[in-house]
Parts: sequence; C-alpha cells; structure tokens
Amino acid sequence: MISMSPLLILTLVIGIIWFVPLVCRKIHVPSIVGFILAGILIGPTVLNIVGDSPTIQILGSLGMLYIMFQSGSEIDINDFKQYKYRSLFFGLCTFFIPFALGVVTSHYLLNFGWMSSLLLGAMYGSHTLMTYPIVSRYGVQKNVSVNITVGATMWAITLSLMVLAVVEGWNNAAQTTIDYIIQLSILLLFLVSVLWIFPRFARMFFKRYRDPISEFMVVMLMLVSSALLADWAGLEGILGAFVCGVSLNRLLPNRSPLMNRITFVGNSIFVPLFLISVGLLLKKGIPERISKAAMTAIGLCTLYIGIDGALEKAPELCESAFLSDGLVKVLVMILSLGLGTLIGELCDIDGLVNRLGETL
Repeated sequence: MISMSPLLILTLVIGIIWFVPLVCRKIHVPSIVGFILAGILIGPTVLNIVGDSPTIQILGSLGMLYIMFQSGSEIDINDFKQYKYRSLFFGLCTFFIPFALGVVTSHYLLNFGWMSSLLLGAMYGSHTLMTYPIVSRYGVQKNVSVNITVGATMWAITLSLMVLAVVEGWNNAAQTTIDYIIQLSILLLFLVSVLWIFPRFARMFFKRYRDPISEFMVVMLMLVSSALLADWAGLEGILGAFVCGVSLNRLLPNRSPLMNRITFVGNSIFVPLFLISVGLLLKKGIPERISKAAMTAIGLCTLYIGIDGALEKAPELCESAFLSDGLVKVLVMILSLGLGTLIGELCDIDGLVNRLGETL
C-alpha cells in the first residue's frame, strides 16, 4: 500500500466527498454509485492508497445506522400502521423467495451443508435501505410505496436474524437456560429503553434546553445507544437504529431545525463515508500492471484538466469543449482517455505490437 499520512488520507476523502457528487450530477449517475466506485478506486482493489482505516470504518458504520434512523424518523406512522399487512406480505416475499433459492442452490449445486445453506439463504434474503438518501432528497419519503418498502425491509432483516439465531443455537448446544434468560433480559431492556424511556427523556430534554448542539448530540447518543443495545440483544445495530427513529418520529418533524441539522450532517459526512467504506471492502488485488495503468490514466486526466484551466481563453476545441459550458464534453474526453489507457493495458497492446513487429 502507498504510504500516506492520516492528514493526506483525510484530505483525499474530503475531496472525494466534494468532487464525486459534482461529477455524478453532470453525467446523470446517482452519487451513491460514484462514492462506491471511488472507494474501490482508492482501496486495495485498484490503487491501494487507503487500506483498513479504523476511522473510516467507524464513521462508515455510523452512516449505515444514520440511514436506518432517518428512514424510521421520516416515515409516516399513520400510513405505516394502515399498510402494515401489505408491508408484511411484501417483506415475506422479498425474504422467502431469495432465501429459498439461496438454500436450494447452495445445497444442491454448490454442495454446502444445510446449515451453511441456511446462512447463505438468510444473507440473500436480507437487504438494507442503502438508496434511501435518494428517496429523501426527492421528498417522496411519505409515499405509500416507500412506507411499504421500509416496513418490508424491517421484516426481512428480522427474519434473517431469526434464521441466524436458529443456526447459532443449533451449533452452540452448550448454552444453558441462564444464558437464554440473560439474552431475553437484554432484549427486554432494549425494547423498554428505546420505545419508552428514550422518547420521554427526549421530550423532557427538548422542553428544558434549546441549545442546538446539545439537541443534536442527545439524538446521536440515543441512536448509537439503541444500536448498541440491539447488538447486545443479539439483533443487528441497524434494526436498533430504525426502532430508535420510529420512537422519536413525532419529536422530529421533517422541517424542524433539529431534523435539518441531522439530515445535513448525515448526508454530507456519514453516508458518503459509509459508501466509500463499502468500496474499500473489496480486497482482491489486481495485477500490478493494471494498477500502474490506472495511475497513468488518472495522471493523464489530471493533466488534461489542468490544460483545460490553462487554455480557458484559448480558441474553441470541439465546439467549446475546453470552456466551462462544455464540461460534459470534457468529462467524456477524460473518461475516454482513462478507459482507453486501461483497455490498452488489459489487452496488452504493447505486447501485441511487439510480437507483430517480431513476426514481420
């Protein structure tokens, strides 16, 4: 891995968070895709600039918790109750269809044991609300289909955790009755704390204190505490974050200053870091020559952008491709240049030309 100081990594990550949405907006690609691709680019898979950074992983985990919390706090509780049976039906379909296919294919095609097949099926059946920030940005989070999908996601996660608990209990026969009582006690503590204590404490705190920083930090504290209690109870932290969002739903109106602060910090820092960390999870390296080609492509693109700035007042090229109003054409040229370099390296054009010359 390329040796980089923490400040340099921080500068690189903040630059990605600033630059990627601008490019994605120009080429009409969701910024979620851009952040994941940026994580792959700087991670061990391609350039190997950023490795396993504990800071990025922690803040990335907080980003996933924030997405689930936001979906719970912005959902319409009345519609959620009204369409609960539709959410249940959709959740059962989205879980059991991939679950059944995963179990059958893993056991009969891949020759895994039944327990391994059940775990793989549960992995296929569960999903998260990674694209929820797009829904929130367009202001359709109150739509009925969104409410049904959010509810179905919670059912799918719960069913996956139930399968995991069954498999774990089957393989861990050494657990005693005391262990199960302790686990149920922690689960009861989680439910009482998140659904009863947290909303009442938050209501009292918001009435007594009007400090914006204190209000924001107490919500963040409840968010991570809910995730921690859910994890102790044998559930997933994302499920705890969603339940926390639902319990504080009526205390956090969508257009309130506090909710605006939570949304701003989450969408500008936590969620991008989570998406970048997803790209960093890909650890399978690529050949050194491909990595060098990628570095060459990035260097050429950077040089091209510099030339574009230097020649801003130069004669038009390709119908003002070098001018600010031709940014899309500049991006196409940059991408073509980079892809051409990578494709040439993948096809080993130099080797083919050398062999052709030797043959002639």
